[in-house]
Amino acid sequence: ASLGSGFEDIYDTFSKVKALHEFRKSGNHVELLLEVYKRARGQLQNKEQCELKPELLKEKEETALYNKLCDVEKEFSKEYDKSYRLIASLQPFLAGLFDNVLILADDMQLRNNRIALLQRVFVLFNSLLDFSKIQN
Repeated sequence: ASLGSGFEDIYDTFSKVKALHEFRKSGNHVELLLEVYKRARGQLQNKEQCELKPELLKEKEETALYNKLCDVEKEFSKEYDKSYRLIASLQPFLAGLFDNVLILADDMQLRNNRIALLQRVFVLFNSLLDFSKIQN
């Protein structure tokens, strides 16, 4: 899973794996995160890159996710223990989005904006590892 996101620095890869191992031992965060990851991945498959336009965020759940994502991006770093916790903090916001907002809306502007929001979340996921390779 850690090699799926790229391999340039062996120590960096080791640090990601070690942090993931510690994160997995810390509770059920990984399972919750994987559930949301899989739901999001299904929405994003075969989609072209979209541009996120914050002014098109209409629903409170997408605005909440966007605001939390901005906060997470500010703190996201190569301190991988912290970065896994930061990604995990997105889980309730992502779950709220999926439970209450139609991602593939009929309005193409809203649809593309929601896809762009999820794509931006996936940039964080993918910078750590290939979550699709993690098994429960």
